[in-house]
Amino acid sequence: MGYLDAMYAMVKKCKLMARHALEEGEREKEKEEQRERERRGSVSTGIGIGGRNVRGPRGDGGAALAAMWRERGSRMALIIASQFIEMKVSIFLSHTYLSL
Repeated sequence: MGYLDAMYAMVKKCKLMARHALEEGEREKEKEEQRERERRGSVSTGIGIGGRNVRGPRGDGGAALAAMWRERGSRMALIIASQFIEMKVSIFLSHTYLSL
């Protein structure tokens, strides 16, 4: 069971990193919008620059990084599920062969 515990810990890490990437991207986007407003001399809250120059690929505010971490987490969950299936099949087969 140590293998499954380690895999589940990796799934939790992926979820945490995805959440962190989104939050970090939002903070960076807000900072960039504030800098743009200050540069223009405007104090009002406008639409801003649309997320350019923020952390993450293509300036998407961390959405691509979060998607990457979610994808990794889903792959780990599939590995865990296949491990459970393998454990159930081996238990079933062992009971079948013992009864013969």
